[in-house]
Amino acid sequence: MEKPRFIFLIYHGTGHFHACFQLARALEEQYTVVFAGLSIFKNVVENQRFKFYPLSTVPFGMGFEKWVNQQKGQKFLYFSVLKDRWKNRLFHERTTELNRMLTELNPGHILIDSMQSSDFIVLYPALQRHGIRYGFIQTMISTIVQEHCPPLTSNALPSNKKETRRVLRNFTLQRFKDRMKGKLLFLGKDNVAIVRQAIRKNKIPKIFLSKHRSPFSTVFNLIPEFILSLPEFDIPENKIANHQHHLGFLTDTSRNAAASQDYWNRSGEIWNLLKEENRNLIYCSFGTVSVNDSTRISLFIKKLIYVISKTRDVLVISFNQQLDIELPENVFMFTSVPQLGLLEKAKVFISHGGLNAIKEAVHAGVPLLVFPVDSRTDQPGNAMRVVFHGLGLQGNLVHDTPSEIQNKINRLMNNPSFPERLNALRFQDKNYLPSQAVELLLSKIK
Repeated sequence: MEKPRFIFLIYHGTGHFHACFQLARALEEQYTVVFAGLSIFKNVVENQRFKFYPLSTVPFGMGFEKWVNQQKGQKFLYFSVLKDRWKNRLFHERTTELNRMLTELNPGHILIDSMQSSDFIVLYPALQRHGIRYGFIQTMISTIVQEHCPPLTSNALPSNKKETRRVLRNFTLQRFKDRMKGKLLFLGKDNVAIVRQAIRKNKIPKIFLSKHRSPFSTVFNLIPEFILSLPEFDIPENKIANHQHHLGFLTDTSRNAAASQDYWNRSGEIWNLLKEENRNLIYCSFGTVSVNDSTRISLFIKKLIYVISKTRDVLVISFNQQLDIELPENVFMFTSVPQLGLLEKAKVFISHGGLNAIKEAVHAGVPLLVFPVDSRTDQPGNAMRVVFHGLGLQGNLVHDTPSEIQNKINRLMNNPSFPERLNALRFQDKNYLPSQAVELLLSKIK
């Protein structure tokens, strides 16, 4: 007898998929798990032996009209975007495709990535009609902005009440400016207006509507949200609502590692060097680097290479861009590496502060040196929590000098409090078993 289907409807970011794999593996005992997302993530999912349902549409109400029209090579970009917003094209296309997905897969359950929470509006009539149980899967820390807590896009410490108030004022002001800009630019059809129109059209009950804010998506009340993180990693000021539930880090240590052939060809050199006395492994990865961020990251990596070239340490860098520089004998750079395997041997992990990277560092007990790259993401807030809990240090990608970078690396390698704090958090994470996560999810999902 075929198992019932369980759909993960995931935002278009590799890290969002990776965060869900361990939970999906635990669910496979009872369900046929299917991941749904943009077709470009087909290999990411199928390499982990999960079924994949490819989508060609993107969530509405998030400003993707420009990207969609750029992909189609539209000459008059602004007018194409304006037309799409007034005709609610993304909403209608998303509705057609997601309804077709439900018809073809006939799932019993669906988890919608909180990052694209507007898909709940699209799906609500069909979920009610077919009796499909639903909830949100949160691959970040809770993103709901609290009254006395800096938003996740800020690295301000909540103990600094003056700075927290300033950050919250700026957050409110920026949201207001963005909305006014959208209203003027698109003649009243800003993202908020588009979402509200869809809420009315699909008759979303008022009990689900929330006055809370998030830097990333629309917030809903009462719909179960399952957070793939630990309350122990968060800060006390970031309270969660009754409909939110922590499942634990659920780090997927069994995922198939993708690594470049160049890495496998040269990995012997790395391990031979590390056998020599007074050599430590330092690992650096900024995840999938966008073109917009590549220049700043490239300049930082050049500073880092200079720092390590003056030591006996071995530096391995994972970087998906070309870098025009001659590498010293103790520095290696590849487009992709088996990260989990390297972290088992590393003394320091230099990262952008993505939550998956932090989870894997905690699992391996490796102190973190975090350089947030994008202030529009959760990286600054994650970095603040790393420092708050004594799991590592934070740097400034642009302004840190080579001597400052070296000093921070030395502090991480020589201060035993960092691995002690990491091991304490890892011990707490062991209380969050995948089987218990499944039990909690199935008992709370709507």
